[in-house]
Amino acid sequence: MMQQLHRKQLLVITLFLIFLILLIYVIFFFPSQEIEIENESQIENQIPIENAQELNNNFSEDDVLELIGESVIQMQELESLQTYIWSPELWSDYLAQVNIAEEYFFAQQYDQSYFAYEAILELGQSILNSATPIFNELIAESEIAIINGSIEEARAYLSQARVIQPDDSRLNELFLRAENYQQASQKYIETRELISRDLLDDALRSVESLMLLDSEYPDGMRLYDEVINLITERDFGLIMADAFNELNQRNANSALNLFDQALSLMPASQTALDGYIQAEQLNISQQINLNLFSAEENIESEQWESAINFFDNALALNSNLTEAIDGKNFAISRKIFDQKINFYIANPSEMLDEQALLEVAEILEESSSYNFSNDSLMPDNIRLLDEIYEVMITPVELMVISDNRTYISILRTSDLGMLDTRSIMLKPGNYIITGSREGFRDVRIDLQVRPNSINSVEVICSERF
Repeated sequence: MMQQLHRKQLLVITLFLIFLILLIYVIFFFPSQEIEIENESQIENQIPIENAQELNNNFSEDDVLELIGESVIQMQELESLQTYIWSPELWSDYLAQVNIAEEYFFAQQYDQSYFAYEAILELGQSILNSATPIFNELIAESEIAIINGSIEEARAYLSQARVIQPDDSRLNELFLRAENYQQASQKYIETRELISRDLLDDALRSVESLMLLDSEYPDGMRLYDEVINLITERDFGLIMADAFNELNQRNANSALNLFDQALSLMPASQTALDGYIQAEQLNISQQINLNLFSAEENIESEQWESAINFFDNALALNSNLTEAIDGKNFAISRKIFDQKINFYIANPSEMLDEQALLEVAEILEESSSYNFSNDSLMPDNIRLLDEIYEVMITPVELMVISDNRTYISILRTSDLGMLDTRSIMLKPGNYIITGSREGFRDVRIDLQVRPNSINSVEVICSERF
């Protein structure tokens, strides 16, 4: 484009020098001769000159020369465009108009020459403006040629368009696109070859380069999708092989992760879905077995709360698991059993209550149904509770003191009658002793008979009515 611009400038300077030489020649060699213009009326009719009545030497020779320079530049543009925008007849008419303007100039009729050149410039500009639709058509044809892969044809269209509007920004873009198309074509062939050699990762990089060169390359996106699909199928196959291998080795978690990756690549794969279900079932089974095993370990060590938790974990995976249901019930019963034994060992006085004593008897009877491990502390605890129980059911001596006038009874046990002092045997526990005497208020005494202790009570009705 710069060379073309320099060429234009050189032509303008050359033409200007020619006009200047001719002008000097006319002035110095023909100073008194007037040039007659043939058919002057015809010329005036061909060139529309505005303000013709003011042609009174208003413009100088320099003014006209300036317009001549502009018209020379315009003529060069029009000459380059004549192939596209007009017929030979139109070109001949244009040149005839230029000749008439020149005749005015050489006749030193500068006003007429000035307006004649002005009219020529307007005519030329209107012709240049009419070239825009042709430019746009050439641009459109070049784009179609690029899409169809006809790069040389596209370049020819663009070269013609550059003659019309050399500074249009679309030209460089389309020339670059045409150049990129050739490189993209090479990338297309390269990608196909890499696919045939099963070098899919290299093929992906190649087709990505293609798309960067020309995102609208024919079949470019289709080729990209093909490579992606081939890579997906390859990766899917490799992952599935690893997944089934892990499944066969009963590595459920690893198999699950691999089948999940396979499904992310091909969500519609029934094989991957079936494999995932198998791995999930294996994982659930393994988790159940692990929780049952942990629960049994805690039962062995009599960690009942932990055992219950592990059984709950197993039941969360399978609520109908009989082994877990029975194991949990056993752990709960043993937890309660152990808590009761430890409670009564720590609080033997609670057995002074008759109901508590009965409960301890049931606990001791229940203990015979359990099998304890060698490390269990429960057999010792049971023996200790049994010893305490034996003490609590062994009668101890109670010394009853009265005045031989009060009638004494032990509720739900026996009537002692009237006495001074008497020793009786009673099991440790809570008793109610009453005393009555005619004319006196009855007395009531809550008595706790404790084991391994000296127990005595005084019962006398001493308050009259």
